[in-house]
Amino acid sequence: MNTRNWVFSAMMTAVIAILAQLSIPIGPVPITLSVFGVYLAAGLLGARMGTISMIVYILLGAIGVPVFANFSGGIHVLLGKTGGYLFGYIIATYFIGKFFEKSKDKSIRYRSIHFISLSLIGLVIIYTLGAIQLKYVLNLSFAKAFEFGVAPFILFDIIKIVIASIIIVPIKQSLKSSNLLFE
Repeated sequence: MNTRNWVFSAMMTAVIAILAQLSIPIGPVPITLSVFGVYLAAGLLGARMGTISMIVYILLGAIGVPVFANFSGGIHVLLGKTGGYLFGYIIATYFIGKFFEKSKDKSIRYRSIHFISLSLIGLVIIYTLGAIQLKYVLNLSFAKAFEFGVAPFILFDIIKIVIASIIIVPIKQSLKSSNLLFE
């Protein structure tokens, strides 16, 4: 673990906080770009440092720093209707990063397809935790929780995964060739 990794992790935390502010309120759960930050953290930083960046993001929000969507923060957000998604970010980042690291010696095409597959599974993790907490906080049926907390986001999140898969491998290779990032 070196200083450079910690700096990248801190930078990714800041990127996620910025992406979370780019939101469209459509109901109990807004559309944000913070999930795109999950893919970037997992793909660029890997399981360990990517997960640390997510944990720091969640902790900053928990203590009241307005890093969550619509400049919100506080423990009430984590315990509220969108908290499950936020906790899902941590698990999804670790999962995607851990298994994406195993494809480092493969071709660019293979790595992109592998990243898309892992990110789709990560998205299911985020949706599952998010919908479960949404169900209990708002006292909804699972069908309504899916309707409000998953269905409106599927297409947008798949687009985010595809965009992330296009940019992650070249960015990571560029950072490695300039000795800024080590695998």
